[in-house]
Amino acid sequence: TSIEDADGNSIREYAPTCSQLFPEAVGDGVNAVLRGVQEGGGFGAVNGLAINKPSAGKTGTTSSAKAVWFVGYTPRLSAAAMIAGANAKGQPIPLEGLTVGGRYVSNASGSSFAGPIWGNAMRSIQDLLKWENFVPPNLSALKSEYKRVPKVQGMTVKRATEVLHAAGFKVALGPAEDSRQGKGTVANVFPAGNTSAPVGMAILITPSNGKKPPKCKRKDLELDPLPEQCIDFDFGDDDDDDDRGGFGGFGGGNGNGNGFGNGNGFGFGND
Repeated sequence: TSIEDADGNSIREYAPTCSQLFPEAVGDGVNAVLRGVQEGGGFGAVNGLAINKPSAGKTGTTSSAKAVWFVGYTPRLSAAAMIAGANAKGQPIPLEGLTVGGRYVSNASGSSFAGPIWGNAMRSIQDLLKWENFVPPNLSALKSEYKRVPKVQGMTVKRATEVLHAAGFKVALGPAEDSRQGKGTVANVFPAGNTSAPVGMAILITPSNGKKPPKCKRKDLELDPLPEQCIDFDFGDDDDDDDRGGFGGFGGGNGNGNGFGNGNGFGFGND
């Protein structure tokens, strides 16, 4: 990997430090889904982000729309665009309700707000890119062994990591969040405990910061926008178990109704 100037002269070289973490067929499958964002009725395509070469993309919006992203790529080039809200102290604030570049933001989304930055940049160089298509996915190469995820909510992070490793899973640690679990213990898990996930998959555990979150009240459901504590809240479940759901096989969608899958639990479909 290197940084080059406009004439192709190398400014700085970087020795490769990456390693392959999943089969090529998985990457090809993800590409097949994400290129749908840039084609037909995909969010990128309908917002004018398509270029004259095969491309794929993924939109992203953080909690409370404090930042929006669009990450798009061709088989050889990747680029990202991001817009974030911040107050005078540099603290993150929601974008919705702000005026950015003379434009009032009523609805912040990755494809319509950050996406045009990506589109303008890529269209300026699209004619310089060589035509190259993505490799079609070979679904027959995808065979996964599934195991039940241990229920580790409430354990210390150290103990939860030990239990998950013993069950054949990797562990990814997320940022601490408000929770009714004790400080330093596991507040949430994804995929949730007692659901099935592919062996070797990274299980995301989120520790508790010890600060109890505000409860969602029924009258709060009438507010617009919906308070963060009411998102995905279920009044029919008063315990503290993780209600985020499980992982029913590799899944993805492109919003266009495009989908494919096989009998091994690996499927891509419309979300």
